[in-house]
Amino acid sequence: MNEPMASQPQRAANVIQMPRPDSVADLGIRRSFLEELALKILYLTGPLSIVELSEHLRLSYRATDEIFRRIREGQLCEVTGVVKNVPHLNITTQGRARALE
Repeated sequence: MNEPMASQPQRAANVIQMPRPDSVADLGIRRSFLEELALKILYLTGPLSIVELSEHLRLSYRATDEIFRRIREGQLCEVTGVVKNVPHLNITTQGRARALE
């Protein structure tokens, strides 16, 4: 029943890592669902960079950037700064209200 520790890393090597979709359209999920999910993540975690948000969403940078542009356009988040050409985001009051829906 107990396997030796040496065999555990082998099992991890057999895990298949799927590529992250490059666009929201590639996902086959409603854009509004992803926007709501991004807002909930920003609400719960506080300010994040787009890179950090993409890690939370498990999406590519490009797909996350699409979502970011839409929620920013709706004034649901704002850019608080840019570090090494990567925007940092914070949720707005409108975004908080939407995240709590």
